[in-house]
Amino acid sequence: MWKSKYGKKYLTADDEEFRRSAWEATWHKVRDHNLLADRGNKSFRLKMNHFADLTTQERNSRGCDYCGSCWAFATVGVIESRYCIKYKKLLELSEQQLVDCDTRNTACCGGKPARAFEYISAKGIMTSEDYEYVEYPEKCSYTREESIQLNMSKYYLLPDESNIAAAVAFDGPVTVGFAAVEDFMLFDGEGIYDGKCAKEANHAIIIIGYGTEDDEDYWIIKNSWGTDWADNGYAKVRRNSNQCEIAEEAATADILGPYEEE
Repeated sequence: MWKSKYGKKYLTADDEEFRRSAWEATWHKVRDHNLLADRGNKSFRLKMNHFADLTTQERNSRGCDYCGSCWAFATVGVIESRYCIKYKKLLELSEQQLVDCDTRNTACCGGKPARAFEYISAKGIMTSEDYEYVEYPEKCSYTREESIQLNMSKYYLLPDESNIAAAVAFDGPVTVGFAAVEDFMLFDGEGIYDGKCAKEANHAIIIIGYGTEDDEDYWIIKNSWGTDWADNGYAKVRRNSNQCEIAEEAATADILGPYEEE
């Protein structure tokens, strides 16, 4: 049933057996965690999502084996959202262009949204229709003639959570780094994530809002792990405690004018 739900297929019997073993270990982890949550010893729950057939080592790894393009998705998501808020027009822009062409970042091995904002300001960005995402690096196919020039006059870092909140409230979403571990990957979206973290930021997400629930401050975040993760791709993360280094690498950009297609 789980394989059918998430469209999982394996090339060999050995691979299927290995993934089944990893899935069973995840099932025990999720069950044990949720039993603690039922007793009030954990404040959030886990679920058997599309990451359930990975091993603990794979979920905690941030190597290049799985395309680490979260930085590109976070950058593009912020630009699309801020443009739509300001000009009432939704653009669908190319993450793949950043993966292939932004040489200051390292494609599927990771990157920094602040650098990607700078790249887009200088080069412009093509639409996702013209430059489709393929989940692995390819030769750069960017052409200025087909790119959108966004008139981004400023891109900047935000130093703390109060500044992040002000930026979100007045101008729109912000990219942040996040020190993700497997508990975050298996988070079911119910409650506020205040669980384990990596030693340093290894993932990029988008803050789209914030609030307070039962006297606990939280961020509303959008992730790039698909709609099967957490609450349809969204979740709440504890705020005003620098949860998982969330305040250490916040960045965003101002878009000052409507785009022009050259």
